[in-house]
Amino acid sequence: MTTNPSIMPSFRRCMSPRALVIALAVVGTMACQSDNIQSVTPSTSPKMFWGLRNDTRAVTVAIGGQQQLSVVPVAVDGTPIAGLPAPTFTSGDATKVTVSDDGVVTGVAETPGVTIKMSLQAQGVTYTDSTVVAVTPGSATLKAVTITLPPGGAILGLGDPATPLFATAIDVNDQPIPGAAVSVVSLDPDKILLYSFGGPPMAQANVLGKTRIVASTTTYGVTKADTVEFTVQYGTSAQITITMFTPGAPPNMYPNAVLVGVGGTVNWFNSTGTTFNIHFDDPAGNIVGGDISALGMFGFASRQFPIAGTYKFTETGSGVTGTVIVREQPTF
Repeated sequence: MTTNPSIMPSFRRCMSPRALVIALAVVGTMACQSDNIQSVTPSTSPKMFWGLRNDTRAVTVAIGGQQQLSVVPVAVDGTPIAGLPAPTFTSGDATKVTVSDDGVVTGVAETPGVTIKMSLQAQGVTYTDSTVVAVTPGSATLKAVTITLPPGGAILGLGDPATPLFATAIDVNDQPIPGAAVSVVSLDPDKILLYSFGGPPMAQANVLGKTRIVASTTTYGVTKADTVEFTVQYGTSAQITITMFTPGAPPNMYPNAVLVGVGGTVNWFNSTGTTFNIHFDDPAGNIVGGDISALGMFGFASRQFPIAGTYKFTETGSGVTGTVIVREQPTF
C-alpha cells in the first residue's frame, strides 16, 4: 500500500502510532470483507416440498370409461418442483373404480362416488390429496326424473285409500338409474299429504282443490325435476264394515255415513257370523244393483251410485240405518 508523501506528515502529526496501527487494521479488514461479498454466488439449494396441486376434484366416467388424474408437487409459492418421485394412486373401492400406477382411473361398476387417494413422500414429509370418481351405467348420464301417474290419472279422491307415487330418475338411454335418490314433495300438504313407511311416498287426499307434486333428484352432478298438478275431488269408493260386538245385539255400521262422487262405489263388508240384508229407501232405483240380500259371514257386496243424492239404507233384521251421500264432482 503506498501513501501520498504530502499527506502523511500531517496525518502522522494528528495520530499517535497506536491509533495509526488500529486505523490501518480497520481499513485492511474492510477491504477483505469487500472482497468476500463480491465473491458470493446465488444458492442452488432445492425448493422445499410444500404440497400437491390437484386441479381435478370430481370426475364422472362411464362403465369402462377412463380418465387421467394428475397431481403436481409444488413449493410454498405454488411453483412446481421437478425431480421428485412420482405420486402413488389408491382406489377406495377397486370393485367400482380402478386406478393405474400413473393415475388412469377406469369405471368398473355404477357408483355415486369412490375416493381416489394421491400420495407423495419427499424430503422427509408426506402429502396427500384426493379425487372422487362417479361411474354411470354405460355412457349414461341423468336425462330426467318422471312421476308415474296412478291408474286414474292425476286425480285423488277424498276418502279413497292412499295412492303410491313412483318417481324415477331416467338416463339418456331412457333407462332407470338404479339407486338414484328422488325427493317427492307436495306444494300444498293441506290438500295432499305425503308420507312413507320406507317404500314409495303415499299420497293421501285431504281437501278439495288442485295442487302440485314435485319430484327432483341430483344424480352424478346433474339436477332434474318433474311437476304434476293433481286434483283432489270426491272419492270414487268407500267401505262400510258391519260389526257385532255382542252376539245377538244389533250390528254396528262403521262408518254409518259415507261420501262419494257421482259414479262412485260403496262396498259393504260383513265381519260377523250373522247374515244381513240391506234395503235402500227411495230413490233406490238410482242404485246399480239395488238392495243387498243375504250378505253372509265375511261377505262383500258393492253398489254403484251414478246419480247425485242422499241414499239412506236399513239393515232389515235389526233396523240399523246408514247413509250414502253422492255429490257432483266440483270444477276448479
